[in-house]
Amino acid sequence: MAWARGERGPGAVALLFVLGVVAWFQAPFLLDRAIVVERDALSSILPMRAFLAEALRDGSWPMWNPSPVLGKPFLAEWQTGLFYPPTALLLVPPFSRGFNLFFVFHYAFTALGSFLFLRALGTRPGAAALGALVWALGGPLISLGHLLNHLMAISWLPWIAWSWVRFEQSRLRLPLTTVFVATSLLGGSPEMALLAGALLLLLARDVRALAVLPLAALLAAMQLLPVWHYLAATHRGVVGLDAQDVLAYSSPPQRLTEWALHSAPDAQAFLPNLYVGPIALALAAVALVLTAARVRGLVLLAGLSLIALALGSHTPLLPGLYRLLPAVDLLRYPEKLLIGVHALVALGAAWGLSGLADRLPRNIAVPLSLVLLAATAADLTHANQGTLLRLPPDAVLAPPAIVRAMRPPTSSIADGPVRYYANTTNAPTAGSPAGAIALDRALLFAATGELFGLANLNTPGSLNLVAHERLHRALESRSTGDALSALGALGTRWVTSFVDLGAQAPEPDGVFDDGVRLYSLRQTPHRAFVARHLVAAEDPEDALRLFLSAPAESRATTAVVEGFAGITATGSDSVTSRLRWVEAGNDHLALEVAIDKPALLVVNDTYLEGWHARIDGLPTPIERVNGLVRGIWLSGGQHRVTLDYRPPGLALGLALSLATAMALVLLVYRAGQ
Repeated sequence: MAWARGERGPGAVALLFVLGVVAWFQAPFLLDRAIVVERDALSSILPMRAFLAEALRDGSWPMWNPSPVLGKPFLAEWQTGLFYPPTALLLVPPFSRGFNLFFVFHYAFTALGSFLFLRALGTRPGAAALGALVWALGGPLISLGHLLNHLMAISWLPWIAWSWVRFEQSRLRLPLTTVFVATSLLGGSPEMALLAGALLLLLARDVRALAVLPLAALLAAMQLLPVWHYLAATHRGVVGLDAQDVLAYSSPPQRLTEWALHSAPDAQAFLPNLYVGPIALALAAVALVLTAARVRGLVLLAGLSLIALALGSHTPLLPGLYRLLPAVDLLRYPEKLLIGVHALVALGAAWGLSGLADRLPRNIAVPLSLVLLAATAADLTHANQGTLLRLPPDAVLAPPAIVRAMRPPTSSIADGPVRYYANTTNAPTAGSPAGAIALDRALLFAATGELFGLANLNTPGSLNLVAHERLHRALESRSTGDALSALGALGTRWVTSFVDLGAQAPEPDGVFDDGVRLYSLRQTPHRAFVARHLVAAEDPEDALRLFLSAPAESRATTAVVEGFAGITATGSDSVTSRLRWVEAGNDHLALEVAIDKPALLVVNDTYLEGWHARIDGLPTPIERVNGLVRGIWLSGGQHRVTLDYRPPGLALGLALSLATAMALVLLVYRAGQ
């Protein structure tokens, strides 16, 4: 293409135009006047980022989050992005501004990468600008704004492609592409990272590209190995996903028309908006006509395959693959694969405009390119800017009345996180996305309460521990009074509920927004206690059953220990104890305990591999108590007990990441000799 390279002036103008349009599109967020709250943003993403930002500002590197359920790994959750470099933007105060900069960065960054990639392919500046806007502002990518881990991972796709094309004759090609794929992996979406890897192979048509993904996995091992260890203790890792869960959010065939015909966002879809516009689709069709038959066939095969998989349960393809290949459950929520189709459309739109312009006289090609570019920018801005629900930051981050009623005026580290339980029984159906947000804030559903320093005992997540799933099922099967007693014994202070819990519950402390009732569990909650009633169990499931079957009046001081023959139900009922908390960080706990005889100290936080205990500086085992919390045997006397968490696999992962990084540097150095 005669005019594609060497046009630095037009190229710079085109790039500035792209970044300017992206800034205009995202202006409410860039100026910190709004924050995304749709679905996962409020109930998961915002609390997660707020916790991370607070921990980093305090100078800690959080491995454990004490707020979800009874505490869960943070680094190993993967979606948290602890090792993801742009996370540093979250440190910009206040939190809403840092989060919005982090949010907008990914759209501007991926637009820049797609422009550079398309220019490296040889497209004209105007065509590259059009393709970059179709990619960065198209409905599918904008829809990922509330699924931030997917956006983080896929935003590196253009940079992966750019490094492979731009450095074709350079020793930097393999190392730089590997770094970009590894960073995509650190974003926390294995599906998007694998999609990026697959599109790289499609683009590369080079056997050397097969080395990129394994090398990237080794480079990201500091994240991936802890995730792998954690997965073995989760319901998803042990039980797996059933077909109904995997095939949820399949794209109905009729939605494919939304690529060209703009309609109101579908709040029930995984990707609420698919619109890229008729201009982009027409230019992509032109690209297919102008492209060599072999390339055309390859692109069509890739695009149609992604569409067929995205249709999920609406065709026999994905259900059949699910039955044959267990790893297909990675394609959970198949509609997300339309992101790959979106990438092909953006590439095709740029290639089609550039090829068309090459075949026209300059006095026609330039005005036509400018008109199509301006029309595309205006169309996408008008159609897609309102895709995601947004509210002013204060309306999202200011504590609602129910939170102010739950938070004590003063807090003590002995109390630990202020735990509550959100009872979703008979939750009303929201009439709109805004109504759903209001209900989430009223009930403090999922992790919403974490935004305000609360800890939800039933917070759902991407990876839920088997023990937590077992607890939730057990509580649902108990009577109201029995479940409330068990919650109190686990350190829960409050219950929020849309419905009246009945005569077995205490009188509600008040009724708040949307009729949500707030119940205070009157018994004094304990984060740690010395057990007075000891019971032996065979396994975790049996231990939880025996704990829930204990008399309500003694449940708060009962410890059910697995495989410990010789203890009795009243073995420590006469022990005298005194506890004093010294430290209660995210990954480190310390307390002083004085007892007059040997006994079991119970800490009502999640038992999991990776926690290590010391008594007076000496290592000691941690018992699993009541099927899901921690216990430490103590001899009589006064002791200092400490517990520290280090994710299993982190040390080996860091070593592998460092070794891989050194190998890549050495590869570049030796190639330059």
